[in-house]
Amino acid sequence: MHLQSMRALKRLVVGLLSLSLFGGTTLAQDKFAITYPVSNKPVDRERVTVEGKGALPGSRIQIKVLTDKWYVQTCTPTIQPNGDWSCGIVYLSGMAPFDVHTIEAQIFKDGKPGPVSTVKGVTRK
Repeated sequence: MHLQSMRALKRLVVGLLSLSLFGGTTLAQDKFAITYPVSNKPVDRERVTVEGKGALPGSRIQIKVLTDKWYVQTCTPTIQPNGDWSCGIVYLSGMAPFDVHTIEAQIFKDGKPGPVSTVKGVTRK
């Protein structure tokens, strides 16, 4: 098959598999979610890499951490073609009573906010 025809076929297949721009599950992609750390589980250190799934290539992800207030993290997420993503280094600082963290990830595509994923109760060992 000619290279241009193969590329056109690939674009067609990807287009047909996509059910929505955001939030909805597609046949080729998982729902946007944080997969690590997980809610109510401790982590080993103050600096962690947040990982997830369901991001669209070309999108942007913002990570925030709640201790005593919300802190936007400065990491730049890496998004794989299959939608898996990671963002490190994310800081889980704070002393009691602010040592139990909520992590929020929100995806943005073309400047428009999309789904949010949240994990709660993350502590350091």
